[in-house]
Amino acid sequence: MDFHGGLKLPLNHELTIDKPLTLAKPPRKVCVLLSQHSGSPAVASVAKGERVKLFDVIAKAIGAVSCDVHSPVSGVVEAVDEYAHPYYKYSQGIVIAADPPGEESGALSFNEAQRFEIDEIAELAKKCSVIDTVSGNKPLHSKLSGLKPSQVHYFIVSFVQNEPYIHNMETISHNYMDEIISSVSYLGDALSPAFIFLAIPYHMIKLITAIDNKLNKNRAEYKNFKIVRVTDKYPQANELILASSILKTKINPSKILQNHKCLILDASTMFHLYEALKFKKPQIDCHLTVSGYGITKPANVKARIGTYISDIVEQCGGFCGNVNSVIVDGLMSGYSQFTLDVPIIKSNRSITVIPTERLSSSGEEKCMRCKKCVDMCPMGLNPARLNFISRSSAHEKAVEEGIYSCIECGVCSYICPSRINIAHSIILSKKMILEANIRRRKMNEPI
Repeated sequence: MDFHGGLKLPLNHELTIDKPLTLAKPPRKVCVLLSQHSGSPAVASVAKGERVKLFDVIAKAIGAVSCDVHSPVSGVVEAVDEYAHPYYKYSQGIVIAADPPGEESGALSFNEAQRFEIDEIAELAKKCSVIDTVSGNKPLHSKLSGLKPSQVHYFIVSFVQNEPYIHNMETISHNYMDEIISSVSYLGDALSPAFIFLAIPYHMIKLITAIDNKLNKNRAEYKNFKIVRVTDKYPQANELILASSILKTKINPSKILQNHKCLILDASTMFHLYEALKFKKPQIDCHLTVSGYGITKPANVKARIGTYISDIVEQCGGFCGNVNSVIVDGLMSGYSQFTLDVPIIKSNRSITVIPTERLSSSGEEKCMRCKKCVDMCPMGLNPARLNFISRSSAHEKAVEEGIYSCIECGVCSYICPSRINIAHSIILSKKMILEANIRRRKMNEPI
């Protein structure tokens, strides 16, 4: 399974691929950001001085594309204020001084049910605030609510990850394979799709073998499951590109379900959905690949949301050599951090530490019109033209040129021989368009 454009990147998994999943040390203090997902951030429902228990709702969802935020620890609320965010620079958050280890309270009960209706699955996903990481970190219930079995013909579960240093999806899948397959079965029974495709990259040979062995042990139960091997090229993990590759057709971004009867989720989401269905456990953990040649002890870490990056770096032995770049969620599509006092959120999948000597310091040069960005763009856009339009502040023209079809994968910036940060220009232009639209709406609002 292949697609137009994209890049075959060095995976650099040798630092962590054979290391076990370890639990992060219980944090003494957490900062739980209220923008844990895309869409409307939650609104704090606790105040300074209040005592909260593990799994308590500490912030309420507002709007259809939003979800509650649950406390990852038991303790006392120290503050509700603006704090650094790994994506947005700043966001409102709740700081909680955690109780000592062993004093946490928060009970879970096991659900014996083996079948769930789709409305029940959507409701439990909502109550447990599970997010859909394959669709831009939207709340999962917003994707599942109102679904009917007749609407889904293809159900694709993605195990794909193609960015350097990151393999948290593979780590989750090896550690929780039974839970993931069970969750896929529950959703498959509820929706009755004709095909359930498990999309796995070629390089994950051990995972392909393990899942194939599990399916073969009970082919009657997993009769419509099929492992689909997909290319190792980046950005194969993108929802649109993955669907196009498997279904061999051009996908309309806004009508994957309506036109193509295709539902896509990833293995990480399926694991957290399993915990919601069987234990009613809110999503309060994330699995991180902490790697790079600037970290002393690279590791695979399971950490509570709200844990500071500085605490995780300290647990991994601190920095090794001179470091000036700590990147969350991948070198291609991630975010460089301006401080380590940033708490992790549900959608985080990696912390990559790059030493100074491995970074290029050369500045941008003039575009030489080589067309490499055009040839490699997986969405078939003209990134060089979008870059020129964006930097000329002709943002409305950028909309006409298809700027919203850009998936912000960063391939154009990576491949550019002039080292022009095209992706940054496009992302900034989208932000300017959004702000302009907000201003227009406010001007048209009745006084």
